[in-house]
Amino acid sequence: MRLDQVGALEAKIRIERDEPDTRFLLYSPAEEPDFEDDWLLDMRLYARSFRADRASLLLDELGLTRQHLHQHLAERRKFCDSKERLKKLQAFVAADDTEADLDRKMIAVVARADQPEWFTVLRTRLHAYTEKEPGQEFDLDTPPPA
Repeated sequence: MRLDQVGALEAKIRIERDEPDTRFLLYSPAEEPDFEDDWLLDMRLYARSFRADRASLLLDELGLTRQHLHQHLAERRKFCDSKERLKKLQAFVAADDTEADLDRKMIAVVARADQPEWFTVLRTRLHAYTEKEPGQEFDLDTPPPA
């Protein structure tokens, strides 16, 4: 049922009164309305939503359960465009991560740290200064590539 062609009240009556045993797929090209203006809020709360944009697919791919991370991931699209970084991030991500957890884990991936803990990231970054080719001078003014 397309919600841009059928009114929200009409859809609600059809789903809950007229055809309660029928399964429906509701399609809406518009953004979800605010809670106080949403006639279908109760259905949105008990039903599963599906979005096909890049950030929503990343949420599913990473196994994240918090839907409010959608915008957070959309803002970090450049990081997520690399399949290699995304694969490394998947190893660190937990289902209930917050925005701060995700950012810390993304920094760990970029820094090439073994664990997404701040101490490990710092140790990895400082250790990178000592990794020089034979014959090169040790130079603290030149940052490592990571």
